[in-house]
Amino acid sequence: MSTYAQAAGQPAQRIAPRVVVLSPGAFADDWPGKPRVDVAIGLRLISEGDKETARTEATRQAMRFYEGRELECLDDVARDEAYNDGLMRYAVARATCNPNDLAQPYFEQAEDMVRIALTPEGVGRLWDELVILHKGSGVSLAPLEDERIGDLVAALKSGALRLLTPGSQAEVRKLLAYALDKLEPLKVVADALPASMTKG
Repeated sequence: MSTYAQAAGQPAQRIAPRVVVLSPGAFADDWPGKPRVDVAIGLRLISEGDKETARTEATRQAMRFYEGRELECLDDVARDEAYNDGLMRYAVARATCNPNDLAQPYFEQAEDMVRIALTPEGVGRLWDELVILHKGSGVSLAPLEDERIGDLVAALKSGALRLLTPGSQAEVRKLLAYALDKLEPLKVVADALPASMTKG
């Protein structure tokens, strides 16, 4: 598996745009390659074709859920979980790469290996990070300007977050958690700087 140590002279564009550190607990106990220490895994943007294939594969997995079942035993929640599991695993398989070289897949035969190597929690963690990577790279979503930070705070204080659908609320909460994780450690430093240095 990959280790994260940028080689001297490595072209910047070859480095994975996002690197996630996974603990051994994110890997299945019965996988022979289960690491004993934390490992770094790179994530790269996936194409629209990969997204479409992920949806197709997820649909097939959801349909396989129905095979051999009596109609009265069908469970829409379990079917949806099967779809979501297939979607996340395929997308993660296509997105994982060597932290030092985004052209090099992290797993060999990744579509099959991700199902064997990672726990559902491990897949979920990488999926969340992949969503954040795509959100931050989207050309249709402009960075939040300083003037609108107050609008964000006001919207959160109003309770608007609780009015979102459960799925949208979970997505927004994860994005906010990511932002807080980046900013909170620097708050003490920012508080100690002159106001002019933290404006604009």
